[in-house]
Amino acid sequence: MKHCDDRRGTVYVGEILGGGTRINSMLYTRGTAADYDAWASNGHPDWTYEKVLPYFVKGENNLDHPKSTFRGASGLLFNLFRICYWES
Repeated sequence: MKHCDDRRGTVYVGEILGGGTRINSMLYTRGTAADYDAWASNGHPDWTYEKVLPYFVKGENNLDHPKSTFRGASGLLFNLFRICYWES
């Protein structure tokens, strides 16, 4: 850095699906089905959405979603999507 006595600095980059926001906010989100299916069509046949969905479901423990084949209820990863309102 020219104006800092030519010191070097480290810049961390979030090179993941969704970018650095996923890391900075520690958000858990899935990619879309099309993301996984595109990986499969590009030579990674085990990465279709249909094949990875059971792993998402197995790991999730959703507290607010109704029972669904697309959401888990007994995994270690808690998902809470409740919106809370307070009255003053």
